[in-house]
Amino acid sequence: MGRNKMRPKWFTREKCLLNAIKQFPEGKCDWIIIGNCITDSTYQWLQQVAPFARIIRAEEKNAADSFRLAFNTICNLPDDRLVYMIEDDYVHRDGSLKALQEIFRSGEADYVTLYDHPDKYGYGADNPYVIGGEKTKVFLTESSHWKYSVSTTMTMAAFVHTFLRDKNVFMRWSSNGRLSDSPIFFELKNFHNRKLLLPIPSYSTHSQNPHVAKLIDWEKEIMK
Repeated sequence: MGRNKMRPKWFTREKCLLNAIKQFPEGKCDWIIIGNCITDSTYQWLQQVAPFARIIRAEEKNAADSFRLAFNTICNLPDDRLVYMIEDDYVHRDGSLKALQEIFRSGEADYVTLYDHPDKYGYGADNPYVIGGEKTKVFLTESSHWKYSVSTTMTMAAFVHTFLRDKNVFMRWSSNGRLSDSPIFFELKNFHNRKLLLPIPSYSTHSQNPHVAKLIDWEKEIMK
């Protein structure tokens, strides 16, 4: 489950969840939490901080199988439901929900991530799909600039009918206990003409060094 990743000093999974609950609050969002391999004390804590959520306890062997459980769970929701899948180590800044709603109202996106990954600019990791910077198109909504991108992580949003349409792609790249996120979106873009959009600057970040999104004080965001 990646417990030994290089983490910023401000990171905990508990803080990330509390931050997400604040940015995507009860009353505006419905919550499903997949608690994979969690202790009884963690389950009790989840019940306390998210009494409004449907909490599913699971014992999946790896991140790929946990993702497949989450994916199949959302595929049982109504086709017109907008779903934002959030991994447990992401931080969001104020305005995230508004920005997400705006970009889907624009009709420009099949998939949206709120994470402007530094690998699109040559920072933090080599991305085989981005050489010397990402060639793209940029446009503006009320709250943000947005750009088309070739890949992202599994923290992303789409309508249920979109996930169902592309289910075979997600299942193929999460089989045999291995989850490969970038190839999923590369295939969706280049072989299925799907559009992935992300904001500039980022509304979220992966809490892992050196992949923390640039230009935002994420410690300040997670401590609010």
